[in-house]
Amino acid sequence: MCCLALSVCAAGASIARADIRPLLPADAAPASAAQTTRPAPPTDADVEQFMDWFAVQEILPVLLRKIVDEADDTAAFTASQRACVLKVTSPVFADGMREQFRGMLVDHETFLAWSDLMKTTVGPRFVAFLQGSMKADFLGGPAPSQDGLLADLTDDDRAAMARFASSKALQGMQAAPEFDLDAETEQRLKKEARTRCGVSI
Repeated sequence: MCCLALSVCAAGASIARADIRPLLPADAAPASAAQTTRPAPPTDADVEQFMDWFAVQEILPVLLRKIVDEADDTAAFTASQRACVLKVTSPVFADGMREQFRGMLVDHETFLAWSDLMKTTVGPRFVAFLQGSMKADFLGGPAPSQDGLLADLTDDDRAAMARFASSKALQGMQAAPEFDLDAETEQRLKKEARTRCGVSI
């Protein structure tokens, strides 16, 4: 199981490594570390919307299939055995990805910063760039170019980007928890793979 788990860990870590500061206005002030009240946590709806913006439901099945197909654990498996292992492990890995995106949101206030940005012309363009970068990291292929990403912005778009840059959203991109299977879950998946798929992982 270690190879599968480590592969997903590596994939998840690439989210947390995303550094979007070079793409933002140079004069944007960073978010203040001061906190006077405890912020509300992101809701489940916040997390699902955030994941939807990043096309996680599109990327995740392809990513997990790639991980299972390329893991050392599964090298000698038949196609049907790989499909079975994928079915066994997908829910756990999907939950881990969801928790990473929840960690990136940090709180409801951060979600609102993303939501505000997505209402502008530049917001979807900006998120599409990050989405393309994720696909390149996870699935291979060329990363999108930054050329023209922030060109021809309106004053409203520039203001929205400045508000976004001064929110906690940037720190949130670095805050995703690492994916790690606890021993109990790992043993459960191994047992399910033996019982349902007839293989050891």
